[in-house]
Amino acid sequence: MPVQDFALDPAATHRVQVHWTSNTDPATVMVNRSILGSLSTVAERVAGKNFTLPDGSMLHIRFVNGQPQAFRNGYPLAIAPAIPETSVLQKKRGGSLTIWLIANLILIIFYTAVYFLALIGSILGSASSRPLAYLVFMLIGCVGIVGIGMLFAWKKWGFYLIVFFVVANFLAAILLGIFNGYVTFFLPFVALATLYYRLGKVQSKLRSM
Repeated sequence: MPVQDFALDPAATHRVQVHWTSNTDPATVMVNRSILGSLSTVAERVAGKNFTLPDGSMLHIRFVNGQPQAFRNGYPLAIAPAIPETSVLQKKRGGSLTIWLIANLILIIFYTAVYFLALIGSILGSASSRPLAYLVFMLIGCVGIVGIGMLFAWKKWGFYLIVFFVVANFLAAILLGIFNGYVTFFLPFVALATLYYRLGKVQSKLRSM
């Protein structure tokens, strides 16, 4: 489906997009990826149609030689290059969410390494003998590392791995009789809720584009 972007401001932060499939099918007009209206007939495409933008200004869309043209309050809008979906996701994933992911990745790697060294020490007889507990928490930590890595690649199932990581840590601590205080015990659930909230904000921003 052909798509033509028009810039509503010099930086092309806000855009008008026209989607169409052929010279006879309806064309959809969008503003920041929210549907504004459509040109339903061939006559409307040729004559053009007016739409009211969110700021109250008048948008006019028409087709000339099979290509859309856009005017705002009578002035032509410049054509803007389309933004690839991957670039949008990278941009929206940036900022505080990226910082959150990096900080938690470092923390999980640190504790996984600690459990790995403890496991080696337990096997060699130089540390307290709890190899099963160290092995379990090390493997769970590896799941958490993979989960955050998948979130960096913007894979939805990375979040489910993080959920498994948090719940598995909780259950393993109970079954193995390890309790380090209420704060340490429930802090991962607070972090999980924070991640869910931040991912929700990213999805909302993407839907509003």
